[in-house]
Amino acid sequence: MTVKRKILSIIAFSMIFNNTVMAGEVMTNAIINGSTSSFRPNPVYNINPYNISTYAGVGESGILKLFSKNQIIELPINSPLYKINEGYKDRIVNKNGVWGIERNVGVYEFTGAENWEVYSKNSYKNDNTVAFICDSPIDTNILNGMCTHFDILSDKEQKTSIYDALSFSTDGSKIIMRFMNVRNIKTVENIKNFLYSQNITGSSVKLFYFLNTPTFEVFDDDIQLKLNDAFYSDNINSLGFSDKNLKTIDFSDSVSLNTNVFNSNTLGNEKLDRFFTGVTDLKIYNSGNERYFINGINLSNTGIEISIKDSDNIVYKGIIKYYNSNFINDKNTEIILRSDSKDTVIRMLINLSKVKIPLENIYTNSSEPLKESCKSQIETVVPDKVYYTRSGNTEIYLSNTVISGGSTANSEFKVTANNYSYIFDKNKIVPIVEEENLIINYTLKGEKNSPIEFEYVPNKEINRELNIMFLGDSLINQDYYSKYVKEMFQADGTNINLIGTRGTEDNRHEGRGGWSAYNYCNSLSYAGYTNSFLNNGKFDFKYYIESNNLETPDYIVLNLGINDLNLDGHNSYDEIFTNFDTIIN
Repeated sequence: MTVKRKILSIIAFSMIFNNTVMAGEVMTNAIINGSTSSFRPNPVYNINPYNISTYAGVGESGILKLFSKNQIIELPINSPLYKINEGYKDRIVNKNGVWGIERNVGVYEFTGAENWEVYSKNSYKNDNTVAFICDSPIDTNILNGMCTHFDILSDKEQKTSIYDALSFSTDGSKIIMRFMNVRNIKTVENIKNFLYSQNITGSSVKLFYFLNTPTFEVFDDDIQLKLNDAFYSDNINSLGFSDKNLKTIDFSDSVSLNTNVFNSNTLGNEKLDRFFTGVTDLKIYNSGNERYFINGINLSNTGIEISIKDSDNIVYKGIIKYYNSNFINDKNTEIILRSDSKDTVIRMLINLSKVKIPLENIYTNSSEPLKESCKSQIETVVPDKVYYTRSGNTEIYLSNTVISGGSTANSEFKVTANNYSYIFDKNKIVPIVEEENLIINYTLKGEKNSPIEFEYVPNKEINRELNIMFLGDSLINQDYYSKYVKEMFQADGTNINLIGTRGTEDNRHEGRGGWSAYNYCNSLSYAGYTNSFLNNGKFDFKYYIESNNLETPDYIVLNLGINDLNLDGHNSYDEIFTNFDTIIN
């Protein structure tokens, strides 16, 4: 009997007994997963050509040794087993009775032979860097990854970056590489020479990326026999290994769905399970008595369309776009699903670092509905008070107070108050009478009633210099807000001292493009910016003031929120509010 026939016979035997582990059975679900550890000389700063990150996988020596009860098995590995996220990792696995290496991570080494050009598109140009572009030498739909010499940014982040960075074009056909001016890489000849010299000196610029289609490298017949013997149920308890990056051998390759969302821990389709295992939360707004079911996944080169259907056979669709989604960071991405005929809105939170994208479109007729507890009413959020003064405008746009639910909500506000000292126009409330407090109630669709109190604040004389800090995202980083506020105070005869570590000498601030409250509370560095507020991994304002020898601010303008809501990851409302509370408190 040939080796493969023998293996298939063993598998067929085990299937008869419903995969129950019995004496002498081969554990064909056992897997050795790849992993990736990283190191860079200065972890405080972003990855750059002077702060190179090295990545180590399983089997760096080219041989992975397994110690079974009866023998030592040496597995030849022509390149290490890497991991980018939970869904995409190289692994030693038994597929259809054959042992081998399944590759889900690709590695490309830049050589300088790529068709580089200086990227002259205005939206990518700035005075601090030079950007280059070439045809992408790799085939991948997921536009994330890891790189030894650069942070990998989204296309949107790359446009505003003033630091070394690598990104993909929105369709994935191009790679953009940006260098700070201090690197003195300003011409095509410069970048080609840099990449070539790094390559021949053993420090290649490497890009670790998601393979669209996995490959499978089969071990020879001798190793097949040895692995079958090692993974017999009688032997597995004595199985060991020698590799510092290998943590464990897993004896199950199954995944389980979130039973707070799904009525069962499986959809009856392994490929769908591997995708929807990333779902962390789901809310259905404006629903009736309908039940809701997973309908399937439809794939394209630009994104993933998720569909859910209800018991009336109405289909709700939402899309994950590759070009603005992050499949590496361990955080939630929000997907909004809508139909063409109902006002029901479905909000799904999915951790893309946990998912594996199937290779083809998959639809299901699963009879297991989503949990009834997923149904929810419309949510709104408003401050307790809104302050207004004699000068300037104070306006509340009601559509911005609706968290979720109701694609036609903008036309369904009803506003009441005890007087008419306000204007309500195009879903906007504006107080019009000075020196009067005003309480307004608004109702959305007759279901959600929220009060807003406008409190009048009279002008005051200020007889001292004020210390003011602006903390925020790209709107603060552009320098305009702090500059104009300072000019407005000066026009009223009041000097202010702007506090911060960024900006110019007379216009200090703490603005960082692309940052959210999450980044300020958790990220040592992001999008080329370092975090001045973290102390032992925690936001520490006192530490920030003392370590930078700054005056304590009298007032802090916190200009965050856009990226918390609109960028992928960590945008659940509970997490957003928690991060804001951390900063404010």
